[in-house]
Amino acid sequence: MVAEQIAILTVSLLVLARSAQVLNDKAIVLARFFKIGEAAIGFLLLSVATSLPELAISIMAALKGESSISVGNVLGANTSDLTLVLGISALLGTVAFTSKETRKLAKILLLASAIPIVILALNFGRAWSPALAGIFEVLNSITGIGLLACFAAYAYFVLREEITEDYGEKVTAKQAVSSAFFFSIALFFLVASSNLVVDSAIMISELMGLSKSVVAATIISLGTTLPELTVTAIAVRGKHKELGIGNAIGSCIVNLTLILGTSAVLNPLAANLTAFMVLVFFYLGAVSLLWYLVLKRGRIGRGEAAILLGYYATFVFLSTQIRI
Repeated sequence: MVAEQIAILTVSLLVLARSAQVLNDKAIVLARFFKIGEAAIGFLLLSVATSLPELAISIMAALKGESSISVGNVLGANTSDLTLVLGISALLGTVAFTSKETRKLAKILLLASAIPIVILALNFGRAWSPALAGIFEVLNSITGIGLLACFAAYAYFVLREEITEDYGEKVTAKQAVSSAFFFSIALFFLVASSNLVVDSAIMISELMGLSKSVVAATIISLGTTLPELTVTAIAVRGKHKELGIGNAIGSCIVNLTLILGTSAVLNPLAANLTAFMVLVFFYLGAVSLLWYLVLKRGRIGRGEAAILLGYYATFVFLSTQIRI
């Protein structure tokens, strides 16, 4: 049974990698046709597309009244995006934060990082005064609507940004339609394969007797981050570094606005305070590391990649020690 699940996991990862390659190639063509910068297309097309596993899980969890899964998955996935994804990508080629678009994305992410603190405050308020739970639920709903509005506003802002570099030969409407079609097909296989990876990982953990906390803190968030990891790594290796960085950072923004916003509208956001505090601490630490690399170093080389991967390993180890 374990061998069967390992085989499913392996095949799913291979499909995931190939789908991400097609997705990356067609996104480049669409970026040229719509005259949108690579970092921008990385946010709007790839970031939203590769965040669909998180969105599906969050909606399902919220409808079942398990919003803590939504919150934990988003914070775990974001920490993974900023450390594991960028770290592995940097091992394939130096990641430089030189463009204006990339720095804008980093600034937006810094502002959006206040969102987990707001949610944590609401959870503290609910725990401190259960009698005011109704008020906190209303505030959660308002927060959700505000997050969705922020996502819509930022998407509009990004779409107005035109490319600042020469992409070469002009893309025709026929090529754009063809690319959009194959982009959609690749997106379907990307989401389907990533879901199979998550399901197989959970099954393997149960068959091997691993605790649920290990599955929640590592396998699920890692599984939903696989699309971002694959797409970003392929983009960086293919010399489209801005596309890769835009995807990694943009996915974090999508998670904090679109996904948490949708979850909050469907069901009040709540989580175990101890686990939530640890997740917020590590996420904010990952954002701080990103800002240090953007402002002080301007790049992620192999030395910085080792630090990011070490940080992620520490996050996984300590998060699995939490017992809820």
